[in-house]
Amino acid sequence: MFDMMERTEAKARAVRQERVAKMVWGSLFVVMGVLFTLHDMGRIDLGEPKDELAAGRALDGEVTTRWSSAFRDPQWLSVDLGAATPLSRIRLNWEAAYAKDYEVQVSSDGSNWTTARRVTDAHGGVDEHELGQTARYVRVMGTRRGTPYGYSLWELQVFDSAGHLISQGKPATASSTEDRGPFFLWVRFWPLMLVATGLPLLLAPRNDANQLVGLVLVALGTFLQLQGLGLVPWGLRQTSSVLLVVVGVVILLQSQRRSDRPDDRGPGSTGNAS
Repeated sequence: MFDMMERTEAKARAVRQERVAKMVWGSLFVVMGVLFTLHDMGRIDLGEPKDELAAGRALDGEVTTRWSSAFRDPQWLSVDLGAATPLSRIRLNWEAAYAKDYEVQVSSDGSNWTTARRVTDAHGGVDEHELGQTARYVRVMGTRRGTPYGYSLWELQVFDSAGHLISQGKPATASSTEDRGPFFLWVRFWPLMLVATGLPLLLAPRNDANQLVGLVLVALGTFLQLQGLGLVPWGLRQTSSVLLVVVGVVILLQSQRRSDRPDDRGPGSTGNAS
């Protein structure tokens, strides 16, 4: 009889888990669809404001802001120094979306360009190149991306022959700015997929192991989403208190499940009375 009860309970848990999974995933698609629609209508902003990725962000002197291009080749970023100036060097501080191949070009009129440096098989990070040119305009032309994304620079810095930084705050233009459409929004909210996967395991587990996996997925997805949106500045070192809460919730949930099992009996219960 106990085997039959266990099989019945297991089947009920499986049906409940499947139902919860459908409800969670269905709700996720509804919520995400509404968010994307409101974003496209300009009612809400789910990402960085458009000007946060504009060309001038790479010349504002802040290493926490950047320019980011469209996801295709080629792309360029240029700066107008205001007057023809003897130039000594250029420093490029690449974000993770760096240029594998690119050219540093100079111009006196902004229309006719001369290649001062040609770089191949670069690895990102900070690049510095000697220029030894006199020019008013300086342009970085990316011809091959190092990642599937576009080109992104934290800072573009140009120095004159005396070693002074002369590009900061100067007018900048770019071939494009990253287009933050639905694809980006799905990438930005990918941790919600972890939550949607973990909730059925957490709320309607088939066994304790599934419940633990579900709790880990939900906790990790929630943490990464809040961190990605800039709402939680914690790193791994600051999450010890959260881990204590997670362990406590696991113990409570498992204790509740055990007390709800039909085969749990009080002391002295050995069978059915005849």
